[in-house]
Amino acid sequence: MGLSGVPLLVYARIYGFNAVNLEFFESKPHLTDFLSTTSRSVYRAFNEHIKKDLIKDERSYRHPGGIETKRYSVVWSAIPARVRGLDPNEASSPDKTSPPEILSRQTAYGG
Repeated sequence: MGLSGVPLLVYARIYGFNAVNLEFFESKPHLTDFLSTTSRSVYRAFNEHIKKDLIKDERSYRHPGGIETKRYSVVWSAIPARVRGLDPNEASSPDKTSPPEILSRQTAYGG
């Protein structure tokens, strides 16, 4: 993907949320502070990522306090297959019919 510096940090931040099935709607000013960088660098990184189809701009998110921010998500198909892993949106949920191993042992020993 060829990312480094602020663009890599911005992408990693969005990816980190999306990889665990959370939405990313952090404001750019807050992200700028979090990364200890300039707002220009953050805005430029977002624009480059959208232009390269690495992330997509989703519908806006309205915080309970009334503030509205944009929502972004990773374009999973843009990640090379060798490093992609499972797409959280397509991953199957764990098998909920089998009890955890510890419970199986307790049942077997009458516990």
